[in-house]
Amino acid sequence: IVALTKADLVDDDQILERMAEIETLLSAISLEGAEIVPVSALTGRGVEELKTRLLALGESGKGMTGFARLAIDRSFVLTGAGVVVTGTIHAGEIRVDDRLLLSPSGLEARVRSLHAQNRAAEIGRAGERCALNLAGPRLSKDAIRRGDWVISPELHAPTDRVDVRLSLLGSEGQPLKHWSPVHVHLGSAHVMGRVALLEGEKLAPGMTALAQVVLEEKIGALAGDRVILRDPSASRTIAGASVIDPFGPPRNRRAVRRLEELRALDRPDEDALPGLLRLDSGFVELRRFGQARNLRPADVARLLQSAGGQEFDGFGFLADAVAAARQNIVETLAAFHRDKPDAPGLQPER
Repeated sequence: IVALTKADLVDDDQILERMAEIETLLSAISLEGAEIVPVSALTGRGVEELKTRLLALGESGKGMTGFARLAIDRSFVLTGAGVVVTGTIHAGEIRVDDRLLLSPSGLEARVRSLHAQNRAAEIGRAGERCALNLAGPRLSKDAIRRGDWVISPELHAPTDRVDVRLSLLGSEGQPLKHWSPVHVHLGSAHVMGRVALLEGEKLAPGMTALAQVVLEEKIGALAGDRVILRDPSASRTIAGASVIDPFGPPRNRRAVRRLEELRALDRPDEDALPGLLRLDSGFVELRRFGQARNLRPADVARLLQSAGGQEFDGFGFLADAVAAARQNIVETLAAFHRDKPDAPGLQPER
């Protein structure tokens, strides 16, 4: 949504001209077709309409239902209070007295007090700017840096390999080569990394492909996070990406099986889980799936049930796969006893 501000300074004809200019400007990028709302802070024109549309956008996402996650952009020590961090809550809610973790360091922190949108509050919600007064046994200003996350313990899983869907800007003068060095921006983090293309050795300007971004240091990342890539000199933005799997494998990342997994994961939650279950292996590690997508266990269980799956020891299977596995176990044991009637039986691991 585009807010066209200071609408009280011009007449309706001039507003229409500006709106036409904005539509032309956005036509070349991913914001093409974005709605434009003229607003005035002085007269109040359009403010309620803009508020209504923004709230509708917020309610359409899953950010309110997931575990808490705040991207730190600043930290300092306040006399009489201690360590304070500021940032934007990306998901969930943070309340006074919550016990959270700093990631990727893993340091424990308790929320002593918080300010949301510059006001003292008991709770901060997804989308809000917050300042958190933190306390912890090993907590200090030097232990916190821009780019860290304040998160619920369930989400603590630092990573240095993220599989993404990467789009190279059409304005680039040459293709992006495999293993190109880049500056990586995710949340408020800024680290160096390299792009490992998973579908070919080059990516042409304006094209999109699967890739793995290999980072020089661990960061916090989850599926759906947006990534900005800049050239090695950090002089221009060259590409954007969306995280598909924050836990990319170090080996066999180009294997056919892995690419099938990524294409299944590159879909909404309610489609991704059934897609994974229908692959040849036919199972999903449910905890990892939920953690990667910031889903609570109850939400993962609901998705599994909707997909017609069943859980065994933390893994999800389709009913047909379970039946086939049971039959295979029975046949395997029968063959073993037939071939070795004097043996006590197969060990569980075998």
